[in-house]
Amino acid sequence: MLSSAKTVKGNILGILILFLAVISVSAQDVNSYIKNLSAVNIPDRGVQISWNTKYNDTTSFFVVERSIDGENFERIGEVSSVNTKTFFKFIDRKPYADVSYYRLKVVDYDGKTFITSLTSTFIPSQGKPELVLYPMPVGNANSLNLNFQGVEKDCKATVTITDQFGRQVLSRELNVNSLQARNSLELNGDLPAGNYQMTVMGHSGQSFKIGKLLQIVK
Repeated sequence: MLSSAKTVKGNILGILILFLAVISVSAQDVNSYIKNLSAVNIPDRGVQISWNTKYNDTTSFFVVERSIDGENFERIGEVSSVNTKTFFKFIDRKPYADVSYYRLKVVDYDGKTFITSLTSTFIPSQGKPELVLYPMPVGNANSLNLNFQGVEKDCKATVTITDQFGRQVLSRELNVNSLQARNSLELNGDLPAGNYQMTVMGHSGQSFKIGKLLQIVK
């Protein structure tokens, strides 16, 4: 009897481990299933979010979600999945000014949902400096390139990076040249994988404030 109980317990444990493994693999595979997720501003139309998929007969539909900060998302639309179709798109008619972040929620017929990684677009406000970060997301790079646009005067900029709990994890001072406004921010691989908020404050020449989502992947 004792041996039988141990066998049942072992079988249950084995099934549980297998179940968790399947969930883990499915969650990891979502970004290999969704390809080329992008957001492009189309003047007078809005932001077009587009993506490619592999052939899959288990997906029911895609939920398009938008965020102003890369953390808190709202549902803005839904796109039905068609088994014979591998290219999809959705138009956001009312994007945020400056930066809009987007992601997809993939919903299967059995009710399971998976979240993709983020994409973003920038709609510049007239007369306001812009900032483009690359590479993005940051992988194994030791530095992050900051390309300023629309900076009219040489100035200094304070760059701070905070984690999802609002804790400051990095602070740097940069000299921004109005003619060649490209800077490099040394990261040295110190930041763990995750989403961070970058704030750039211009001063001593030109005042501005730019907020950006920083993604670190390992």
